[in-house]
Amino acid sequence: MHFNMILPGLEDVMILKAEEVDGAYHIHIKLPRKKQRCPVCGERTNRVHDYRV
Repeated sequence: MHFNMILPGLEDVMILKAEEVDGAYHIHIKLPRKKQRCPVCGERTNRVHDYRV
């Protein structure tokens, strides 16, 4: 699937896969890596400790 539609709120993501399943659209995206603050020590890191689906 090739398209150039801009989805509001998802301008900076990479769309990996888009599909329709039982009348619902599923969009699989990848976020760009950026530094976040560690909630434990407060240091800035770009290491990922958890993934969400």
